[in-house]
Amino acid sequence: MKEQRYILTGFVALAVVAFVVGVIGECQKAEPNGLDFFVNIVLGVFASAVVAAATAGISYYTTKRQALSDYWLDLEAYIQKVQIWAFHHLEKGLTAKDTATFIRTSETVVPESNEVNLAYLTLAKSKRDISLIRGNSELSKEINNSYKLAGQVNIEVTRVTQIRTLNSAKVPIENLLKYEEEEKRILEFQKDDSTFSELDSTANKLRDMLKIKVFIPELPADEKMKRS
Repeated sequence: MKEQRYILTGFVALAVVAFVVGVIGECQKAEPNGLDFFVNIVLGVFASAVVAAATAGISYYTTKRQALSDYWLDLEAYIQKVQIWAFHHLEKGLTAKDTATFIRTSETVVPESNEVNLAYLTLAKSKRDISLIRGNSELSKEINNSYKLAGQVNIEVTRVTQIRTLNSAKVPIENLLKYEEEEKRILEFQKDDSTFSELDSTANKLRDMLKIKVFIPELPADEKMKRS
């Protein structure tokens, strides 16, 4: 995407320069026969640059759409990985103390945390592939904000997972987390206005900005009755 952006802006700049030079040459011809050849060359460069810029523009906007869609899909995949991790290890019906006790001996919290980290790395690659012409646009700000929030969530997941890793038998006792710190990390992730909740809202806003339609199949009538 960056390459297409550079090509597009380069040819647009070339077309503008060629056009300006051609106009100046045309207006200042003291001897028409003497400058005709030069002006024709400049106008030829201008015409070629316009065609090339149009082609690059089509390629850029096609690539841009694909890159933005890929980013949102990877963002949603990351959110789902975090949701699965949280569902398995941060049951809200338990107290923070009971949750910490469960995590200390969990055999799945670390592997699932690693899956969250891998999903974040995939998101980082998608973010790197985005290169918008208007870096200060509302869309650009929302993308940067979502990526920043995802990074903060990843840190919080790691901090909660450390309740397990830092309580293993191989860790010196002075490096163990205090119970108050363990509960604090859990409550930070579980609160209603958590960073993860903000990330989820930002992803929904980004979906609307990109006009991505998500199909959610309706439950069969008997399933609806079971859940009601």
